[in-house]
Amino acid sequence: MNDWPIVTLGDVADEVTVGHVGPMAMHYQESGVPFLRSQNVVQHAVDLNDIKFISPEFHATLTKSRLRPGDVITVRTGKPGTTSVVPEFLSDANCSDLVITRPGTSLNARWLSYYMNSAGSHFINSQLVGAVQQHFNVGSAKSMTFPLPSLLEQEAIGEVLGAFDDKIAANTKIAATADGWVRACLAGITASAEETVPVSELVVNRKELAEPSTLDPASNYLGLEHLPRRSMWASSSGTAESVTSTKAKFQHGDILFGKLRPYFHKVVVAPYDGVCSTDILVLNPSNRELAGYTLASLASDFVVERATAASEGTRMPRTSWKDLASIEVRWPGLTEAKEFSARVAAVRSSVESLLTENRTLASVRDALLPQLMSGRLRVKNAEAVLEKAGV
Repeated sequence: MNDWPIVTLGDVADEVTVGHVGPMAMHYQESGVPFLRSQNVVQHAVDLNDIKFISPEFHATLTKSRLRPGDVITVRTGKPGTTSVVPEFLSDANCSDLVITRPGTSLNARWLSYYMNSAGSHFINSQLVGAVQQHFNVGSAKSMTFPLPSLLEQEAIGEVLGAFDDKIAANTKIAATADGWVRACLAGITASAEETVPVSELVVNRKELAEPSTLDPASNYLGLEHLPRRSMWASSSGTAESVTSTKAKFQHGDILFGKLRPYFHKVVVAPYDGVCSTDILVLNPSNRELAGYTLASLASDFVVERATAASEGTRMPRTSWKDLASIEVRWPGLTEAKEFSARVAAVRSSVESLLTENRTLASVRDALLPQLMSGRLRVKNAEAVLEKAGV
């Protein structure tokens, strides 16, 4: 066991405060100072998808919520307790409704983030307040007590766990680059195309359903919450253990098109067999030699915009297979489409390998996390696990 002293966050941190609280929609603009919200904070990382921006002038008035690289930010509402560290590239940013901790000289930011996402989550959950929407407040954050290793040991623990996240981040960046390459190549081969082809000729709507009682609890499940925005690669998933209603079956290589609120642009290729929400259309490419062209076309801004325009419903708009099937996409010719598809297939295979590796790395990291945080496992032993994992 360890002999780490028990401390209170408010006593050892330089500052614990809160991000801006109040209406913000009227202040958002196309560019400017990055403005982080709770949905931009995920465990161990900052997600820049759907990030908002505010003007430098308004940013200057929000002095209390201005962020610095190395600040530890914790979600107050939504998924309270989710914590990350402000990265170096966000050298000037602001935020809304986040608990901001400035570590100072006694705390390593990365270590504190890992602690709050693991052992600290028990305390956070016990301190949530609010009848309608529960939240974690600054007073509770300041009162959080925990065993504190030496700064040297904090840094070592942060480096070990961070090595996993750095590798995951590198793989994720490659996947994002691959997505951009596929989109750019599609635009290149279709720029001068005069012919079009309806989506109905490219895919078949798979309509196989599964009842919860027939599913292996460990089988893969994808809900809309698991599908990334404007990325063809599914990087997260759940299991059928949580499924309580009828789901749609999909197979490896099918295209999954989110039909609820299609403007969220949730279109991915299935990386394995599994089941998904019935708010997702399961589309099977009619010609496997054209699978890459088909994926890129259905995931394009053009198709998503057309599907959105045809969707029905005001609060919860949905597109339909009928509307999607009738959309015409540019056709570059059979030879060009096949050659492009072969290149996409190679890229997709590489990306799927990287994302599979990410899941393995995250699993090992999560297994090490509580042991390192409690002192049951020392850094020297954890480094051997790192080496075995090839990190």
